[in-house]
Parts: sequence; C-alpha cells; structure tokens
Amino acid sequence: MTTGNLDSEPQAGWGAERWPPPVDDRGQPDHGVIVDEAEEAVLAITCITGVFELRLLGCDGGPRGLMTVSGFFDDARLAAVEAIDADDVWHPAGTYITLNPVDPSLAAGDLNHFVEQPKGTTTDEDIIRRHRLLLDFDPRRPSGASSTDDELAAAGAVADITQLWLGSDFGWPDPIQGMSGNGVHLVYAIDLPNDEESHEVVRRTLSAVAEHQSTDRVDVDTTVHNAARITKVFGTAARKGPFTTVRPWRRARLLNVPSDLLLVASEQLTAVAALCREPVRLCLQTDRQDAARATEVGTPMVSGISRASREFLAGVFANESGWNQRVFNAACDLAGCGYDIDRASELVLRGARPWSPDEERKALASVRSAFSRSRRPARSMATPPTRREPVETWRHGRITINELGPAIQARPVDEPRCEGNSQ
Repeated sequence: MTTGNLDSEPQAGWGAERWPPPVDDRGQPDHGVIVDEAEEAVLAITCITGVFELRLLGCDGGPRGLMTVSGFFDDARLAAVEAIDADDVWHPAGTYITLNPVDPSLAAGDLNHFVEQPKGTTTDEDIIRRHRLLLDFDPRRPSGASSTDDELAAAGAVADITQLWLGSDFGWPDPIQGMSGNGVHLVYAIDLPNDEESHEVVRRTLSAVAEHQSTDRVDVDTTVHNAARITKVFGTAARKGPFTTVRPWRRARLLNVPSDLLLVASEQLTAVAALCREPVRLCLQTDRQDAARATEVGTPMVSGISRASREFLAGVFANESGWNQRVFNAACDLAGCGYDIDRASELVLRGARPWSPDEERKALASVRSAFSRSRRPARSMATPPTRREPVETWRHGRITINELGPAIQARPVDEPRCEGNSQ
C-alpha cells in the first residue's frame, strides 16, 4: 500500500456518536433485511453443510482494548443473527468466515455462539477439504484507510474484467460476487483435498491472476492461498481507519450468487496456474522427526529452540502455509537464545527459502518485528540436555517455550504462539 495523508479529508460529524453507521447504498435497511443477506452469504460460502468459524477482528472491548471474538457454527441462520448483533455490540473492524469446512472436532460440540478472546482459532490443519477459492481485488490506497468511492469502482472494474477473462479463456463458471467494504471479492467453487499439492496449485493460480490482471490502481491479493483463509461476511460492516466523508465505513454487500454454482475443474485451475512465472515451491518433505535435518542449523544453543522452529530453520516447513508466522516464531526463538539479528536473519532466510525479493523483504521484516518484541533474554542454554533430561518451561517476552529435548524425541509439536502477529 502507498502511504498518504488523511488529515486533508473532511471528517464526518462524530460528536457523541462513536460508531457512525456504515454506508449502505440501500440507505439503512432494517435488521431483518441485513440478517437475510448475511444468511445468504454464509450459505453460499459454506456449501450449506458442515462446521465453520466466524471471527470478529478488532472488536471494541472497552477498558480491555481491542480484542478478537470467535465462534464455531453449523447453523447459517444463527450465524447470521449472531454476526449482525455483534456488529452493534462489539463494533468489529471486520467480521469474517472460514472459506473451507472445519473439522467438527475442533468445536468439541460447543457451537453457535461467540467466545471473547478465544484460546485458538482455525489452522490449516483443521480444514477438511478445499471448497472455495477467493480472488480479492484490493484498491491501492493509504495504509489503514477505507477506500474512496472511486477506488472501490476501480476494484469492481478489474474484478469484472478478470471474471470475463477466466470465463472466456479458461471456461471458468460464474463465481459468488461480493463487495467487501473496501474491495471486491470473487469466490469460486472448487473441490480439492487439503494437501500440499492443492495449496501450491491455489497459490500459483492467485499469482498468475495477479500477474495478468493487477493494475497500477488495483492489486489482486496473492496471500489468500492458505486453507484456513477467512473472508468477509457480506452484510456486516467494514471499519478500517477513521470514518470520513471521503473514506467511509461501508456495509459489505453480497452482489450475486449464481443459481447453479458450478465447480472450477482441476484442469481449469492448473491451466491458469501454468501461467505463473514463479518457481514451483513443492517441498520434498520427508519425516518431520528427522534429527539430522532439524539440527543442521548447528549451534551450542540449538536445544533451546522449539522443535517446530528447528525444523523450520532446517527447511522442513519452507513451502507450507502459515509461512510468515513460522518465520516470526523462529525469529522469536533465536532472539530468546541470544542470537544477534544478523545471524538470525541468515538462518531464517536459509530455512524459509523465499522465492522472490518481495518475500525476502517480508521475512526480514518479520525478523525485525520479532527482535523488537523481545523483552528480556532467555536463560542460558549453552549445555545441551540429554535425550532423557527435560528442560523446564521458560518465558521469553510473551512466548512460552516448553522444550523436552532433541528433535529426535517423538512428541507433539508445541509451536510457540506469538501474539500480535495475527492476520
């Protein structure tokens, strides 16, 4: 995003109104109309059946500050009612839904209501199968700001051209069309397993569309390729940046759902993916317990780094989803074990294997962010533990690492969760 000055734009009349109503081209429709629209959107995106997650980001928690609210649902009507009611209670920056069906065991039977500050949300491993592909047309504008009407119209024009191109040149059927509040979404129906090969096809498809259809005013988002991707719930408000008369908050709108939502065939996906000029990133992944690979980063303090980070630094996770979060987590571990930022950057880049200069810059930015969040050094880990000697849980900043020995030891991965780097 380019940067700009918002101060010159006329402000809306705030007065005592902390949360001005979002702009809607229908005026201000009543509660029932908005709930109906949200229900139709949920049904279209979730394939009508299965468990899905609703996630509200940037909620107003009062004295607690901003927070995340989330819930697992299997009832589209209840989900729509809860989402619209939450707009008036928490005034979230955005209300989102998982594109793909979630493993029902993740909800543990606790369904159809929201939880404030949940302990966990959906990960890529929790997705049963890939049923939707998102094309997100995002107008270029000042960082952290809503779109102007002109910018939004530009995104719509690029989306229309892209849909026509995919349909006429590659035979893609019509998608779900929606306005996200600040951009335009095309959501296509697909049917792929949730595996690495499918992830690579989706990633390269998005990159190919971006290469051919992005303009100097509108970007096609290439980062929405992971299986657990969330997308805007149409019918809910999008509150980004300050509300101004030029850059208002808008209500996301469901524009069209085809009467018969047909699948984009695998061959049609790969035909577009073949246009991508980036190198294939399929990882020749072997046993994740491979101690030789996991410890080849070799330092006296390597045993102080969580196993997931050691494996990432050894290249095991280089091509998996959640790549940027793994970069951040590994850098946090390295900072906690006393590495300087230059050596940490070298190790992270070697493990991450970025495939473009832009991705290398993103990785280095994550390393800098991890080091800037370091609050205190970790205790000394100069003497590696034996295979049977557990190492106590210790704290580094806001990260808890519980390391039970070398990577060869078989146990569940306990990847550190670093707050403040969520999507």
